[in-house]
Amino acid sequence: MPYLATLTSLLLCLALSLPATALTPCQIDGKLVYTRECMRQQQEQVPAELHRRQLTAVAPTDPVPSATTAAPEAAATRPTREPIESGEGRPAASRSTPRRQPAPVIDSTAPAPGESAGAPAGAAPRVATAVAATPDSDRIKTATPAPGATAAAAPPLPAPDPAAQRPRPAPAVSAVECALDTLFRAVAHDQARPLQRCQGVRDLWSLHNAAGRNLLHQAAADGRLTSLDYLLALGPDLEARSRTDKGATALQLAAERNQLQALGALQRAGANLEARDYLKRTALHRASAERAQAAVATLIELGAALDSTDRARQTPLLVASQQPRSSALLGTLIDAGAKLELTNYRQMSALHYAALTDTASTRLLVDKGIPLDTRDSDGRTALLLAASDGIATHWERIKLLIEAGANLNAKDKNGLTLLKLAYNNQHEGLLKLLLQYGVDSRNVVRVIDSYRQNNK
Repeated sequence: MPYLATLTSLLLCLALSLPATALTPCQIDGKLVYTRECMRQQQEQVPAELHRRQLTAVAPTDPVPSATTAAPEAAATRPTREPIESGEGRPAASRSTPRRQPAPVIDSTAPAPGESAGAPAGAAPRVATAVAATPDSDRIKTATPAPGATAAAAPPLPAPDPAAQRPRPAPAVSAVECALDTLFRAVAHDQARPLQRCQGVRDLWSLHNAAGRNLLHQAAADGRLTSLDYLLALGPDLEARSRTDKGATALQLAAERNQLQALGALQRAGANLEARDYLKRTALHRASAERAQAAVATLIELGAALDSTDRARQTPLLVASQQPRSSALLGTLIDAGAKLELTNYRQMSALHYAALTDTASTRLLVDKGIPLDTRDSDGRTALLLAASDGIATHWERIKLLIEAGANLNAKDKNGLTLLKLAYNNQHEGLLKLLLQYGVDSRNVVRVIDSYRQNNK
C-alpha cells in the first residue's frame, strides 16, 4: 500500500504539470477522461460559420484546411492511447506526453463575447494576432488601437537637392599638365588622355617642338596611332607644314618614315598625296629619297603620280637613283610605269646618277633599256661622267657600260674622250679594254703624241 500511495502521488504531480490544453476533461461513459480524443470532440463543436470565417481571415485567396477539418483526419490516422485509470477511479496521465495543439486563429471580424453583431460606425477595428501555444498559456493577444486614433503616416521623403544633381565640374588642369614638353611626351608615349584634358585649355595646333613640328606632325612621323586618331578627329589642317623638314606635311613625314598605318589613316582622313614641300617634292619624292620601299609601294597603290617633278625637275625615279643600294626601289618604280628617259634640269638621267653610286642599280637600268648615251648639260654621257669622277673608283660600272655598248668615242664640251682619260690616268686596264672593244688605234697614237707635246 505505501507503494501504491507513492505511485498515485507521482501520477497526480505529473498530471498537474501537463499543459492546460491537455488536461481539459470530458465525460465518457460516466467517467472524466483526460485524452486528446476529448479535445478533438470539443473542437468539433466549433460552429461552422466560425470555421468559415477563420478560413477567410487566414487565407482569403488561397484557403488552407483549418484545424477543425484537419483534426478528424489526423485523429483517424494517428493511433490513440487508452487512458490509464487509477484504483480510485481517477484517470491517470498517459504513458506518453500528449502533443500540444496549435493555437486557434480567431477572426478579427467576429463579435467578441458580450458585443453585438453590428459595430457602431467609426469604431476602431479589432486586430487579432495568433500566438503560438506555450506550456504556460494559450492566450490570444489582440492589438486594438485607441478609439479615434489614426495610423501614423510615414514621414515624407526629402526633396532632391538640385545642386547635387548638377554634373560636377571637371577638375582644373594645371599649367604643368598642358606644358609643351608634357604634350609632346604624351604623343611620344601614344597617350591621348593628356591631349583631351588640354584641348580646351591650349590651342593644340599652335604648339611646335624644337624640330618645328606640331603634334600632328610628330604623331605621324613616329606612327603613334592612338594620338594620331584623336588629333584627326579634331579636324586639323592636314596641309600644315613643318617649320623644319623642308616644310613637310604630316603625310610626307609618315611616308619618309615608312609609317604605313599612319600613312593610310592620313589618306583616309583626306590628306593630299600630291602636297608639296618647300622643294616642291611630293610624298613619293620624299619616300624615294629615304629608300622607304614599302611606303613607295603604298603610295603607288593609293594613286600617287609617278613622274611628277620637283623644283629641280627631278622625278621620284631620278631621286631614287641617287641613293646607294636602291636597285629594289628603282625596280618598284619602273615596274609601276615610271619613265626612264626623263632628265632633270642638268639633263642628267637616272643612269648618270646610278653610274656614280651603285653597280646593281646601273645594271638594272641597263637591263630595263634606259638610253646609254644621253648627254648632260656638259655633254657627258654616263660612261664619261663615271670615268671623269675616277676610273679606279667606278671601274666596275665603267666596264659594265662598255660591255653594254656605250659610245667609246663620245666627247664632252671640252673635247675630252674616254681614251684621253685613260691615258692621262695611266690606266692600263682601261686602255686594253678600249682597244678590245674597238676603239680606233689611230686615236690612241694621237692621244700619246698630244700628251708628249704638252709635257715638254
